Amino acid sequence: HKFVKQVALGLSNGEVVVRMVNLEWMEPADFKKALPYYVADYVSDPVDELYLDYHQVSETVTEEDGKQHRWNTILFVAAKRKMVESFVDAVQAANLMPVKVNITPFALIAATPHPDLNPETAEAIIDMGADMINVVCHQGGQPVYVRTIPGAGGNNVTRDLAQHFGWDWDDAEARKIALGLSSTVTTETTSDQSVFGGNPVGVHIAPETPEQVMINQRMGMLVQEVRSTLDFFLNSNKLVEALTKVTLTGGGAAMNGLA
Repeated sequence: HKFVKQVALGLSNGEVVVRMVNLEWMEPADFKKALPYYVADYVSDPVDELYLDYHQVSETVTEEDGKQHRWNTILFVAAKRKMVESFVDAVQAANLMPVKVNITPFALIAATPHPDLNPETAEAIIDMGADMINVVCHQGGQPVYVRTIPGAGGNNVTRDLAQHFGWDWDDAEARKIALGLSSTVTTETTSDQSVFGGNPVGVHIAPETPEQVMINQRMGMLVQEVRSTLDFFLNSNKLVEALTKVTLTGGGAAMNGLA
């Protein structure tokens, strides 16, 4: 196969802000111009130091006092210019031509098959990285919810193992991979009120080695964060009743027992 010189980047880190907001409807050209003023309340950096863009999720109409109001539900993205340009510079230094910079959740949708879905259902993609978790829910390829969780990922477990047991990084990583999640971990649930088939009421860990217990506990915290994220999406989005599929990807997703 021939390698092409034109490339697209997927970015996701603590310097990329993604938010879903409802804003008053206006013509697309006018909306793009007004975006910096709309998002100023959601970002801590000066707007002129950010790259801004948005994806329209839906358009709705509400009625109040006999008057109709049109709204845009959008996912807006704000990324620090210096951070984006550092990645672009690195790509150009490799003699490649960047033509698009996307947030990683959108890139994940583009990289997975997604047939047309029932409008009342959605699919979720969970990217478990070393230092970040990306969660995106979509309907037939159209994103309807995005959450990035910086500072959460497989490296957390490795770091805790290394610090607690006095191992170097490579030893801690190797032990984490070799052990994975214990098959003796069980989660009791109530009725099927959550996307994972019940609300967890307790996790019971059978007697294990100390390092196995730590892996189970640390990964359990990450799993619970993802559970809560998906449950929040289902509870807050009145149009989506269920998830029909959950796709796991990323280096952290390869851990034995995680799926």
